[in-house]
Amino acid sequence: MVWGCFFSPSRRTSESWMVSSTSPSSSTSINSTNITDLNDSIITKIASLLDTKDALKLSQTCSKFRQIIHSMPLKPFVTTNKELVYRYNCKKLRQEIHVLKVGRSINKIREKSFFAESLKDLSLPPQYIFKGAITFESNVDISAAFSEILQLSSNGRICPEILRFNGGSFPKESPFKRNTKKMGELELIEAFSKLTTLKEVHFLASRHFDFPTPPTTLLYLCDQLSHLSLVYDKIRFNLEDILLAVQFWRSISPLSSTSNFHINSPRITNSSLELIEVSHPFESDYDENDKLTELTFFHPTDNSLTLSFHFH
Repeated sequence: MVWGCFFSPSRRTSESWMVSSTSPSSSTSINSTNITDLNDSIITKIASLLDTKDALKLSQTCSKFRQIIHSMPLKPFVTTNKELVYRYNCKKLRQEIHVLKVGRSINKIREKSFFAESLKDLSLPPQYIFKGAITFESNVDISAAFSEILQLSSNGRICPEILRFNGGSFPKESPFKRNTKKMGELELIEAFSKLTTLKEVHFLASRHFDFPTPPTTLLYLCDQLSHLSLVYDKIRFNLEDILLAVQFWRSISPLSSTSNFHINSPRITNSSLELIEVSHPFESDYDENDKLTELTFFHPTDNSLTLSFHFH
């Protein structure tokens, strides 16, 4: 045992640490020591022999261990197998943040799950660095959530790589409708720029945002993201807007070697036809009905750097 080394040999071999052969009716008292009875210095020594991951697991066993281990100068531990899910609990009328293992279904978190109403209430250990996906479900206060995320991101505690925006707010007539502030296009772009680890953003018909039609500045996230999905029936970009974003992308050194944007089929105007003539080199793909389904552009400094638009 790890903690056996912290006791003298005489104590370890005393009758108090051995199975008693005395009958249950015997009046002989057996002294025992619970691990939580040990003083803080011994518990600190035990935890110091563990790596950060195991020490943090030990801190979850009781409040005493948590207080001691969270105050220890352990090496940072980066977790990539967890995701945060923001959702609104209609029964409890509260916003909740659930911590899930990657791939676990949202439908299985109804009863048993580790959650809190804010990131602060999650009481994440100071040595814990979250690096994964954050999902926002219906009726979540996106503006307040981003305020917390950006604060912890500036301290290196929250480093999201993927953001998913599902659903949106409830209809006005719904009894669960909340007066949550919608984020504007420029406010959202500014938030994304501060999340330097961000690689993917997926807008899945979310009504969390106050987007103009179309939100052209989202196209310029090609300098940061490897994937962007925008699933809104009413949002269609002009092909000219896409080609102008390509010109911007070709003028910089993109952070990602490949960027893939999934958006609705663009509107094609006469000005966009003129602009596409000067947008070579690129490759295009069409379906059986000669409908444009994909455009892939190459960077002038390196042909292995590509920006692709997939149309649906």
